[in-house]
Amino acid sequence: VAGGKVVAFHRVDDQERVEAFDAASGKSLWKADFDATYRGGIDADKGPRCVPLIAEGRVYVFGAAGDLHAVALADGKIVALSPRSSTAAVVASGAPLLVDVRRGRGGSLFALSQGDFPCADPACAGMPALPNTGALVKVNNDGTFTELADELNQPTSLEIIGTTAYVVTL
Repeated sequence: VAGGKVVAFHRVDDQERVEAFDAASGKSLWKADFDATYRGGIDADKGPRCVPLIAEGRVYVFGAAGDLHAVALADGKIVALSPRSSTAAVVASGAPLLVDVRRGRGGSLFALSQGDFPCADPACAGMPALPNTGALVKVNNDGTFTELADELNQPTSLEIIGTTAYVVTL
């Protein structure tokens, strides 16, 4: 909800739709459609799987296939995003070497923390984390982390299906 608009991200047939509604009347103000290429796999949910992020007059969404889209909050016009953009925003910080960051149901952000490293010296670059110090973490709204599972042995891969997280470790 921003600027008197309620923004929703949903699927209509073969389109993922970002749609703004007037907060007072519920009337649709604008729509922006994107091809929905995701067709389900193990989990038949065809998405989308995130809530819109509204920042600086733009609405950002991730499609079910992992496609990032942005539209202008004012009128729903599609905003071009460049993979070589020079701007970035900190979403969260404070966990050692995050790998395989994923969105879960409801748009929550999860990641694997490799764990504690035995040496801070740059000469130690490339050394693995200490055994059984990795963790599955969830990003909180304030940019901090909540540890959901700890003592993982150098986790490398994460898959979220429904409400279950599957982790591959060494």
